[in-house]
Amino acid sequence: MCKKYAIGIDGGATKTRVAVKEGMDGEVVFDESFPASNYNNIGVQGIGQVFRSIYETLAQRLSPKGLEEAVLVMGSAGIDRPQDTSVYLTALTDSGFRCPIEVYNDAYIALIGGNGGRHDALVIAGTGSIAIGISKENAAVRAGGWGALMSDEGSGYRIGIGAISAAMRAYDGIDGNTALLKELLDFYKLDSPEAFVDLVYSNGAIPVREIASCAPVVLAQYEKGDSAAAEIIEDEVNGICKMILALGRKMGTEEFRLSTGGSLLLKSEPYFALLRKKLAEAMPLVSLCKPLYEPVQGACILAVQRAGKD
Repeated sequence: MCKKYAIGIDGGATKTRVAVKEGMDGEVVFDESFPASNYNNIGVQGIGQVFRSIYETLAQRLSPKGLEEAVLVMGSAGIDRPQDTSVYLTALTDSGFRCPIEVYNDAYIALIGGNGGRHDALVIAGTGSIAIGISKENAAVRAGGWGALMSDEGSGYRIGIGAISAAMRAYDGIDGNTALLKELLDFYKLDSPEAFVDLVYSNGAIPVREIASCAPVVLAQYEKGDSAAAEIIEDEVNGICKMILALGRKMGTEEFRLSTGGSLLLKSEPYFALLRKKLAEAMPLVSLCKPLYEPVQGACILAVQRAGKD
């Protein structure tokens, strides 16, 4: 039996979760959270500081020798290109880690955790969105996930910006009345609809997370029967379905387990139920499921597999 430590890291824009598993069938001996580690938000120097803190903490708990004999797998948003991989590998090495290291997009470790291994598929709908799966050729394939301006169908951002647009159209008299106008003014604590301009166009950068944060308000109005909210939610769920249809074509199959991730699908039962209903009509052989394990456990699974090979 392999006695190496398997270190899994789930790096996010709000926090970084680190879990350590001892051996192939061992128990989790460490599970704690650290500050955010997305270099698109905090830069290379910022993630270096976080990784150094993680290294020093693990060195105290597991010993430096234990870390040298470990295997580390990290997943983080924004790891889409070879240069992104290089940034994280260098930052982790510079922080003190000398063990074998692998880094992936955070959707990949969520896929592994959600399905308990490297198979089937995953759809994430939170602030952003993406669908990822494993093809018949055992290759990772994806659809969506290219950011708020180009992609992210069914995401909190798309719901939020759609709701703000609907509220402004109602204010201008272009469309009929919607409760979204008052609800969003209250949610963002704005004095007038004109203030949405400052919210959306602040500091020359689109405040994606802030716009996405109003998605629960839109979902609440959807449940109450507001027509504008219903149109937004229906359109975005249809967008997710199209993304999954495209993923299925890339996977080369119409039958697979589809795990879920992201706050919209994990915390909003109406959103999950609507996606299940529409998928049953469009792809009846797809089984939409809640995840088996969290993404950080997916990273641990990959680290254990690598440790076993080594």
